[in-house]
Amino acid sequence: MKFQPARFRPAFGRVLTVVVAALAALTVALIVVEGSLAALAIQIWPALLVVAIVWALFWRPELAVEEHAITMRNVFRTHHLPWAAIQRIDTKWALVLFTEQGAYTAWAAPAPSRFAVGNVDPNDLRVISGSALPRGEAVRPGDVPSTASGAAAFVVRRHLVDLQEDDAFAGLSPEARRVRSTWNVLPIAVLAALTLASVVALAL
Repeated sequence: MKFQPARFRPAFGRVLTVVVAALAALTVALIVVEGSLAALAIQIWPALLVVAIVWALFWRPELAVEEHAITMRNVFRTHHLPWAAIQRIDTKWALVLFTEQGAYTAWAAPAPSRFAVGNVDPNDLRVISGSALPRGEAVRPGDVPSTASGAAAFVVRRHLVDLQEDDAFAGLSPEARRVRSTWNVLPIAVLAALTLASVVALAL
């Protein structure tokens, strides 16, 4: 069966970002209506900073599961993980991929909350046990495919098993198993600039 790429971005994060941006815009609009340009010059920067923080934390993170590698874009760093590098998968707090270089946590695939755990159907746990997990590994609520971490883990585990069964990693060099990480320049620059602007505006 041909592999279907998948991308994961939690819907809650996008909704939260839109709500926060709308509240910030409303605040700025009220200041403009009041005609206080001095107050606007001060308050607009902290308002933009709050929106930028929520955007960086909850909107921008993404997990891209593709045929040849997994790209995990977190808040400040993006990790490119070859399939051959992945040794173990966990979903206790979020989707975590373990490699020789360390553990990499996907900000875009958090484990379910306590409320969501209480609503997990036991049948869902039985469905994935034995199919989505290695033999003998316990099923966590975060493994349920209806959750952010579970949906991502299910896709990753299924393709990883297929590759292992096809002996796709035989003879690969250590470099082919190496995880590459880069800094996310855009959010770092935006947050730094808005933080500086907010500090200066509030200090004046």
